[in-house]
Amino acid sequence: MPNIRIPDYWRQQVKYILAENQRISISDILHLLDAKAELFQKSDEATERTLSNNVPSPRTISRVREEWRAMEQSERVQYQQFFWPESMQGGALPWEASSAGLELLLFLDSNGVRERPPIRLVMWYWRVIQASRDMSRAQSFSIAAELTRQEGNGQAPGNPGAEWLMAYHHIGRSEDDDDPLAERQRRYREAKDREDRPIPPLPPYVLSGLSINMSEETDPVFWIELGLVSMGWKRTPPRQREEENNRLIAEYKSQAINLRLSTEEDPESQAAIDAVKEE
Repeated sequence: MPNIRIPDYWRQQVKYILAENQRISISDILHLLDAKAELFQKSDEATERTLSNNVPSPRTISRVREEWRAMEQSERVQYQQFFWPESMQGGALPWEASSAGLELLLFLDSNGVRERPPIRLVMWYWRVIQASRDMSRAQSFSIAAELTRQEGNGQAPGNPGAEWLMAYHHIGRSEDDDDPLAERQRRYREAKDREDRPIPPLPPYVLSGLSINMSEETDPVFWIELGLVSMGWKRTPPRQREEENNRLIAEYKSQAINLRLSTEEDPESQAAIDAVKEE
């Protein structure tokens, strides 16, 4: 996982909060950060537990707010949440990024991230898939999230290893290969292992969670954790997901019982259900 300084994490958090409510008070911001820190304290992840013990003071939050107020409007927009079509209508994103934004929204929600992605992340995700459409969503997200983190922290975004990974995904697009994936793997490994100026290795944030065979069937934990630390998100805790599933199951059973009772009292309804089952 990228080496992310804890103050940077909370600084970004304050800016995301301000992007949604510029008039929010320092005490209310602190309350929101404390609530997030309380969740982190219960986490199994060491990084999140460490974050929980480093919530910024009101004075630090005030300084970040002053940084926010000094930012250009075009920069503030990058911290807003993505909505379609509002983000396009307001000029935060071009209409051409619609598909990428909706794809990212679905991808994150499918993997337990309930918050909407910020504009900056959608923009970088769109750029990544424009450059190398054949990569898995997992790889595209992990690279886009790291570029987002770098830019948000004032660093020059980019990584040579990610660049070459994206480049080698173009193998098989215009070439008549029977198995472009296998050819891509073979040539990528050869380029990494050659003695004459080998290409840079994959960055850790891609290697940690993604297999070299570009498979879609990879463990989502890593790139969701990357999003958590770089963007300040909190995925739905396993216990909460289990409680939600149990609640839905209980509701379903209750509805089934009510349906059974109603059909027992109404022979015509029961006959209709039996007819559907036979079909």
